[in-house]
Amino acid sequence: MNLSKVLSVNAILFMAVGIAFTLFAPNVLAYFGTGLLPGDNVLYYWNVVAFARMFGAILLTLGLVLWGLRGFFAETIDTSQARREVLFSLVFGFIIITIAAITQQASVWGSLTGWLVSGLFAVFGLIYIYFLAKKER
Repeated sequence: MNLSKVLSVNAILFMAVGIAFTLFAPNVLAYFGTGLLPGDNVLYYWNVVAFARMFGAILLTLGLVLWGLRGFFAETIDTSQARREVLFSLVFGFIIITIAAITQQASVWGSLTGWLVSGLFAVFGLIYIYFLAKKER
């Protein structure tokens, strides 16, 4: 397993989901079991859509950053301090994301999509833990 390839897969997934949330927020939210947002409360509807679009923009941005790091790790020595710092940040971030996703799944979503998203975050967290713990050559 190559860190550059993992970062590529992670980046592509985040960019794709980020674009989906940014452009089609109400439709994507429906996959999380939210159903139709109430149309009679226009302010509530647009607040939810705006938040989902901001989430999408953040995912897209993180995907672009991960895509850039992919090239960085392909060209530098694997034993660098920067590598460990980036991996530690990714591990910490994915632990927080996984906890938040599982909490939302248990209390709000209750959908298959919610479990898939929670599992995906956990898997990437574990992969980055592997690379952080991996013996450096």
